[in-house]
Amino acid sequence: MLAGLFVVGGVFRTVMALVEKYTQWGWGLFNRIVTLMLGLIVFRAFRHLPEGVNGVL
Repeated sequence: MLAGLFVVGGVFRTVMALVEKYTQWGWGLFNRIVTLMLGLIVFRAFRHLPEGVNGVL
C-alpha cells in the first residue's frame, strides 16, 4: 500500500511539476521522479516476499 502511495503520488506530482512551471521546478521534478522510483523499488521488493510476511510488515 505504501508503494502504491509513492507511485501514484510520484506520477501526479511529476505531471503537476511539468504543467505548472513554478520557481525552481526542476528540483521539484527531480524530487518527484525519485519518489516514483522509490515506490517502484518498494513494490518490487515486497512482491517477492511470502504473503504472511507482507501482513506483518
